[in-house]
Amino acid sequence: MFRKVEINIPLLDAIKQISKYAKFLKELCVHKRRKMKGSREKDRNSAFAASSQ
Repeated sequence: MFRKVEINIPLLDAIKQISKYAKFLKELCVHKRRKMKGSREKDRNSAFAASSQ
């Protein structure tokens, strides 16, 4: 009777239902934000150092 079943749901909604993947994605986003924030601060400091010389 059910030989082929297709279900359309957004990928992120499906991943959120699996707690291990949800935790992994959350940690990935947090670490990425920290790296981006750190690189911005380094750019600001180097620009300030260059302008003060």
